[in-house]
Amino acid sequence: MNQTKIKSALAALCLMFSITASAQTTVTHTVERGETVESIAKKYNVTPQDIINANPDAAELVFAGMKLEIPAKTAAIKNEVKKAGIEANATSRSNTKEYKEDRVLSSESFQYDNAAGKGSPSTPHAAPVRLKIIAGLTLAQWTGKDFKDGNFSDDNGERKIKNKPLYSFHIGAVADYNFTESFYAGYGLIFNRTGYKQDEANNSGKYWNDEGANYEGENKTEMTTNRIEIPLHIGGMYNISDGTSIFIEAGPYLSYAISGESKNKGYITTHEDIHSGETGYFNKKEKIGKGSLKHYQKFEYGLSATAGLSYNHFLFQFTFQRGLSKLMKKKKMYEQNLMFSIGYRI
Repeated sequence: MNQTKIKSALAALCLMFSITASAQTTVTHTVERGETVESIAKKYNVTPQDIINANPDAAELVFAGMKLEIPAKTAAIKNEVKKAGIEANATSRSNTKEYKEDRVLSSESFQYDNAAGKGSPSTPHAAPVRLKIIAGLTLAQWTGKDFKDGNFSDDNGERKIKNKPLYSFHIGAVADYNFTESFYAGYGLIFNRTGYKQDEANNSGKYWNDEGANYEGENKTEMTTNRIEIPLHIGGMYNISDGTSIFIEAGPYLSYAISGESKNKGYITTHEDIHSGETGYFNKKEKIGKGSLKHYQKFEYGLSATAGLSYNHFLFQFTFQRGLSKLMKKKKMYEQNLMFSIGYRI
């Protein structure tokens, strides 16, 4: 009996030695809801960096159902020893500290084992829901059939109109829910300052008013609106290297103007004859909903498309917005914005 036990023990020791000396042993782990790279690493007695080295995609994101290759030599030894029928000791494994630690699953979405030197802030481990803060430059403009550049003439004279973008800003937060490693959907809450600039030069041309006076003038307009926007989108992400990925997003957006105004300044000169003239200057403001902006539509909706680059926690993106609802009642004028953003993923 003693000889049989000794032979079994020697066989187990040889088996453990051969497994330990092997070049690489891996097991496949299916990620469960609530698990992170750190909790999985603790379960298999490896470091988070070991898992990331074997699964580069895990540096950006892990999600329920994802398959991970674990370089778990310790786990392999335990399995092989168990197959050989060798009991490690008389104490039940369920009472050991190691077993209890294996059963602890962290509920936190982002963790770093900095104290042990495992992982770093440059390798985030994302949960199913990711939050990002963005801010940047907005190039705002209006477009449409009733809002064009060009030279126009009618019974009142001639006009030359040049529309220009308004350089402004935006800031907000976006939440994304990851269905898979590369597919997600989300929504946001954005403050966006939009509008346009317009230069207009006018004169009577070949036309004369009832008094026989000729005229000329200039009018510079700057329209600004402060909008709260709710963008909705679906997106796709593709990892191009460890910690670096590209992404695209598209979807509708809803927008409401909480305030806004139009600033107009310029001059007009009237000539009773070719030798004399009188010039008047003006500088006025109008709030949306009043005066010439009485029919301004505060609620707006449209479509947007985004493309960008994600590097660890940071992201760089540009977004194109095209309004589908009229900004002025009964006039085909629409919003069109180009937004350049810098963001940070929490």
